[in-house]
Amino acid sequence: MSLSSRWKEATGLPVESAIGHGWFQALHPEDVDRVRGYWAERLQTGEPADLKYRIRLEDYTYRWVRARATPRRDEDGQIVKWYGAVEDIHDLELATERLHRQAYVDDLTRLANRRSVEEELAGLLQEPRTCGPVELLVVDLSGFRHLNDRFGHETGDAVLRLFAILLRKCLSETDVIGRIAGDQFVVMLHEPIGEAGLQSFAVKLARELEHRMDRNTRTRNVGVRIGCARSLVGDRCEDLIRRAKMALYAAKEDSKQPARLFTPALQRTINERADQLELARQALRSRWLVPYYQPMIDLRSGEVAGAEALLRVDHPADGILSPASIWAALDAPKLSKLINDQMMALVLSDLREWGPWPASVGSISINLSGEMLMQEGLARSLLRKLERKSVKPHQLTVEITERVLVDELAPKTRQCLEQLQRHGVRVSLDDFGTGFASLTHLQRLPVNEIKIDRSFVSDLGQSGTGTAIVKSMIHLAQNMGIDVVAEGVETTEQAHLLQEWGCRYAQGYYFSKPLPADEFGAIWCAVTKPYRGTFQQKRPLPTRSDGVAVSHS
Repeated sequence: MSLSSRWKEATGLPVESAIGHGWFQALHPEDVDRVRGYWAERLQTGEPADLKYRIRLEDYTYRWVRARATPRRDEDGQIVKWYGAVEDIHDLELATERLHRQAYVDDLTRLANRRSVEEELAGLLQEPRTCGPVELLVVDLSGFRHLNDRFGHETGDAVLRLFAILLRKCLSETDVIGRIAGDQFVVMLHEPIGEAGLQSFAVKLARELEHRMDRNTRTRNVGVRIGCARSLVGDRCEDLIRRAKMALYAAKEDSKQPARLFTPALQRTINERADQLELARQALRSRWLVPYYQPMIDLRSGEVAGAEALLRVDHPADGILSPASIWAALDAPKLSKLINDQMMALVLSDLREWGPWPASVGSISINLSGEMLMQEGLARSLLRKLERKSVKPHQLTVEITERVLVDELAPKTRQCLEQLQRHGVRVSLDDFGTGFASLTHLQRLPVNEIKIDRSFVSDLGQSGTGTAIVKSMIHLAQNMGIDVVAEGVETTEQAHLLQEWGCRYAQGYYFSKPLPADEFGAIWCAVTKPYRGTFQQKRPLPTRSDGVAVSHS
């Protein structure tokens, strides 16, 4: 073997020391075994050599080179010498590496990017697997958007980098980790751990990550949610990721478990949700939404004192459907707003048709969702709608749920409700006792009435605890000058007990099921005449003893 004098100029090593295998000492340590093995193979086969490696220069830096060599043979075909050259390809190699990194590595976290993950996953799915299905986790940071909005994108980027580091620390070095979207990461487990083990592993991983995030003040309120899925025969990359994401969305809706495993039952739930969302969209387009009105009774007089407007879907083929048929849409902010807007328009049209009545007669109540209360200028908008429909503010009661009271936007909610109340619109606190409301909230917010949830009313006369709770609620409201409405009254005993304890109003199937607008309108128009007609020919509070069938709105 002979070398050019440029060898010493480049590496600082004497030419003599490179003879034989001595030139290996100038290679990058990570390349030695690869190059040694490659060269040994070529010496044995006699095939031309063409390989890349890093060589150490005299200043102890490394540069990429490409070595190519061809054997020279004697008359018997034996190799007598190799001729070759070494080419400096350092700049080209760095440029190629940079392009590869841009194509396959996430710039922010230095993890594999979506393209890299999908190619790796596709390869795993195509390989014959003797160790079991491919197991995939999709990991999401809940609350990240709020953190990003509050502290800025630089902080958000720092959190993503931190989370990538923590994720790597919590997993095996052989597991593939990547970032596929803003705050979504994926993990491909190197060794399958089985269906039950996967669910348990994901829960532990989520809790460990949250525990580590708790140490940072800015990430303390960022949660971790994980969706898991296992590959099936014939799966494509997108199939497995889609199922894991479905499980992730289920985990986001589950406040108890931070991780969910995809199952056929979960698929059915997701399909039902999709059907509900599509039905809601169709109902909005085709004007199938209708209000039904459940009368509210004054327990002292037996008269109708108003009603609650309840959502129904008037399906052309299936008839009248309950809100459960579009339940998923009521949790979807955009659809929920459209449904609320359309219901409000329908109710106000009915109120205009029924004409004005004095405030002492009662009002019609309608639920305001949290999304509606967050709208800028809601109070002004609603008051303008009342004016355009020639409806007096006292004819309308808006119902809010307890959850609204502890929402972080409660100050804006309070301002909105106060503005409505100043103009005469009544405010009702629905499902009182089931959530987060307290005496402090009642003192702070402008509430005209509370509605005792049916879950408490159903236990009257059977549970000593339930009875004590209802009596306490009534007493509390009376002391604060707030009206009380009991929901879900279904028996004579419940009605009489509520009347005895001083509850002013009640509604439920004992008095009437929810009625379509034309039926209730006929009753209400009679009530609002000067002679104050009462529900069902002024009959007193019912005293029947046969009870009624249990049914719910």
